[in-house]
Amino acid sequence: MTAVRLLALAGAAVLLSGQAPPPQDPVAAIKAQLKSVGRDGSGHYTGAGWDALIADGAGAQFFMVGEQHATQDIAEIEAAMHATLAKRGYTHSALEVGPYSTRHAERLIRSGPGKLQAYIAAPGHAFTLPFLFFAGEAAMAETMVATSPDRQQALFGLDQEFVGAGPILADALRAAASSDAQRKAVTGFAAAVAKDMQLVGNLTEVDLAPLDAAFKGNARGTGIIEAMRISARIYRPFVKGEGSGYLSNLERETYMKANFVRDFEAARRRNGKPPKTFFKFGGFHAMRGMSGTNVPALGNFLAEWGLPQGYRMVNVMVDCIGGEAMNPQTSKAAPCESYFGKDSAIYRAVAGAGPGVQIVDLRALRPPLRRLTPLDEASKSVILGFDYYVAVHDGRAATFIGTAPMRVGQP
Repeated sequence: MTAVRLLALAGAAVLLSGQAPPPQDPVAAIKAQLKSVGRDGSGHYTGAGWDALIADGAGAQFFMVGEQHATQDIAEIEAAMHATLAKRGYTHSALEVGPYSTRHAERLIRSGPGKLQAYIAAPGHAFTLPFLFFAGEAAMAETMVATSPDRQQALFGLDQEFVGAGPILADALRAAASSDAQRKAVTGFAAAVAKDMQLVGNLTEVDLAPLDAAFKGNARGTGIIEAMRISARIYRPFVKGEGSGYLSNLERETYMKANFVRDFEAARRRNGKPPKTFFKFGGFHAMRGMSGTNVPALGNFLAEWGLPQGYRMVNVMVDCIGGEAMNPQTSKAAPCESYFGKDSAIYRAVAGAGPGVQIVDLRALRPPLRRLTPLDEASKSVILGFDYYVAVHDGRAATFIGTAPMRVGQP
């Protein structure tokens, strides 16, 4: 028997003969890491938990926020995180919005205060820009642009083009057109968009063929068309019930990673230094490891890709504990469900600690993880997937800028 084999057997024997660590109540362990967050008379967040979170984020290259969408109070605390970190060296922000739509939004913001909101409020535009169609999030985007020293591109749009982004993409194609044939093809596409607000999620190769033919050789136009093709492919399982949801989620996450590296490197060349970047995404995208859709998450990519380059990531899950969220399909407030479920130990630990905001440093729970029993899988994934959990109690639903409800299966 080889020496290596003997050593392996000896190690196994030690593990088998050793005593199991004493169990520890997970809810009690989580509560021991709870820190309250207050607000002063000016509305600024305060407290040891807040200060520790900001100090940690200020020392990192990437600050990734995973959120439960559509709640005003969550948007407010995220806006405060961004505004505070912008004073600590953060120069750019990455959003869960398509690249072409984000560029359109940034142009509107740079054209004057309220121009983004006015565009969204115009007929037919209510659902062109995901999450920016909420008043608090549009205001946050304005601050992101205003506080960035990069006067060319402050916002990185990483996601697929939204199902309702047709008017923006028609305008982008119109600006790219350089011939009568191209302008005619855009007119036809714009007419189809006017009939179907969810056209981007329903596009087929037959729909795209006139644009492909007209814009052949026009690099700017073909780039927009390809983005539309990718977006339709990502949406297909959720809008049409066709294809694989797994492959769709995998393509979506891969697309976001590629878009980020492109924009990050361009900003580094433009500004002479790597941009410290603030991210705002849904919770699954922000995780380390595999996301809740069982694909390698964007947050995990940032941590791994940044590691050999000396770029550290801090990631935070901001969740609702009670309160309301806005339902885009009805334009009505509904109960805000915790992102990882009300049965999780994380939820149970913070549910009785409100009202207000609570922060849990999840990293302190990783070394004793084996002793936390019984621990549900959702809470385990949160502890391993995020550095901090921020619980926002009794939040208010976000407020739409536009009006008409939508019906779409957003992946």
